[in-house]
Amino acid sequence: MKYLEGTMIGKSYFLFSLLQVGLSQDSKANTPEEVTAEKGSCVQIPCNYSYPMYLANRPRVGIWHYDKSGTVTTAFHSKDHNIISPQFQHRTRLSGDLNDDNCSLIINNVRWQDVGRYYFRIEFDDGPSHSYHPVTRLQVSDSGGENLDVILILGIRAVIFIVVVVITVAGICVWERQTVKGNPQSV
Repeated sequence: MKYLEGTMIGKSYFLFSLLQVGLSQDSKANTPEEVTAEKGSCVQIPCNYSYPMYLANRPRVGIWHYDKSGTVTTAFHSKDHNIISPQFQHRTRLSGDLNDDNCSLIINNVRWQDVGRYYFRIEFDDGPSHSYHPVTRLQVSDSGGENLDVILILGIRAVIFIVVVVITVAGICVWERQTVKGNPQSV
């Protein structure tokens, strides 16, 4: 009987520990501090988020808010497109799936008026809601440039870059992300 009681207490403690971990998991989002886009092109604000495990199977709504000088409007809403500000109507969408914890936002036909701060919010059915901070600042430029990172690995310089193929037709973008690997090079 004592063995059975010890086993039950051990199992109860284990289940309580699992529940505690699931309930206490922080809500976090990974977004860049700043993104720059060329006027008339499209831009992606990369975003991945996490939330307490007990919410994993609940339906959810993803919302991107736009903050321009303290005035907050909705840039994207995954459930009700009528809530989206006229400034962003028919120009925003998610590039990933909220169920895969991907909240990346695409803005097509970038305009000067899009400059501002953006942040993601998740709302779970019959559950909590959470706005993720810090915000991402979007800057708009007249011309774009290429980013190439050169890193030093064990004394060998290697060029590593990610190619994002963007096809733009009238400001609408189709995204395809590829990782390109190259031979070590002298730079």
